Amino acid sequence: EGRLEYYISRMFGSGGRFATSWKVYVGGGYNKEFYEIGDFSDDFTFMRVSFGLSKDFYPLHFLHWGPFVGYGLEMTSWETGEKDEIDTDFIEAGVRVGINLAHNIQLIGSATSYTMISSDYVEGDTGEKEDFEYDVAFNDRFGLGYNIGIRFMF
Repeated sequence: EGRLEYYISRMFGSGGRFATSWKVYVGGGYNKEFYEIGDFSDDFTFMRVSFGLSKDFYPLHFLHWGPFVGYGLEMTSWETGEKDEIDTDFIEAGVRVGINLAHNIQLIGSATSYTMISSDYVEGDTGEKEDFEYDVAFNDRFGLGYNIGIRFMF
């Protein structure tokens, strides 16, 4: 999983402390996992992309934390399927905490809640869509998730 962030605080001018450290982000991830759905079982491929807005706060010079909120899409395919896929959109909200390891390297931890908005089964040949119960088939793909990683700042 990866995430790119861009500080947009300069657009707010010098409006005080609250106007600093606003960022827009885009993130994405990819993984494969084996699932059994009723009588059907296969290796499923999940590709996720999201974008949103976050705000960092600095209680200490070496520590920051920040809430974020965003919108995302997850595309799911499987090995034995034609060109069919499952498209799902979601809202994500969470908090990230970072500790400076060096002036431009941080250890980052995050907790994110994923809430599904809708999910469609899309037939590859015709492009026809029908509702899909994603949260039943892949019940562990939404809810609360945790990440730990390294952040490099340029």
